[in-house]
Amino acid sequence: MVTPSAPIDIERCKKWWFLKYYLPVYTMIISNNFPTFYYIDLMAGPGEKDSSIGVQVGSPIIALKAAERYYPFTDYILNDLRYSKELEDTINAFFEKHGSLTTRHKVGDKTEEFEVTRTQVNILSKPASEVVEEDVSKISEKTPCFFFIDPEGISEVPWDTTIKPCIKRKKTEVLLLYCTRGVSGCITVPKDHRTVDAFFGDSGWRKFVDTDSCRESLVDYYMSNIGKYKKFVFQTAPITNKRNSEIYRLIFATDNDKAKKIWEDYALSRVNELWKEREYREWLSSNFGSDLTDWIS
Repeated sequence: MVTPSAPIDIERCKKWWFLKYYLPVYTMIISNNFPTFYYIDLMAGPGEKDSSIGVQVGSPIIALKAAERYYPFTDYILNDLRYSKELEDTINAFFEKHGSLTTRHKVGDKTEEFEVTRTQVNILSKPASEVVEEDVSKISEKTPCFFFIDPEGISEVPWDTTIKPCIKRKKTEVLLLYCTRGVSGCITVPKDHRTVDAFFGDSGWRKFVDTDSCRESLVDYYMSNIGKYKKFVFQTAPITNKRNSEIYRLIFATDNDKAKKIWEDYALSRVNELWKEREYREWLSSNFGSDLTDWIS
């Protein structure tokens, strides 16, 4: 039986489930063609979180072991300015439990398997823009990279120094959280407008503020900026809290036709699973009482 302790809301777990759907297929295909491929998590968090349905592993652990039949990335950059010590403890515990992981490089009929060890997981504690400038810039653009960008607000991810350099890279897929709540909170406060300018990369967002479709127009505007550099740009449906207030959406961007198909066939096609939460409510009610079901969005 799970004993919830300071649980996070279930809607905050949904972003990680998209990684579970996408990464096993992505790395299976990418390992057919490249000997090195990176997972880069700019706001990785502590690695796991208590939730109202038990402990949920976060994005770093999912990326290390997304499924049983899974070829992990060969190299990892995991960064978090606030939780780097907790993240390091989580990653160390993971490798103590599982040992080294096995991935592959497949060329034609020949498959080379090799180990992914703790030394190939680089844990950093910097602002995201510094990671992009100082660490990501050293990776060859011929090397495939998957970026997961999961900010808590919008000030952490300025367009010019964080998002744009990642989006512009070749052989790169980006899954990022568009913080609707952060945008909505800042556009109504004049002193925060410079932060919003930095988030969008310009001041063009201001013409949408007083329109009836402000929220959707702002998302579309952000996606159009991404679309200047990526061929395919998708967004998920809004992810809301228990008051039906939108918290965030996920945006996926790629230039690759196969990556586009993976996202459509293995992520977007399974979105309905994220909203099938009746069983969680029933389980909580039967084990802890009806009051705890309020934690479910």
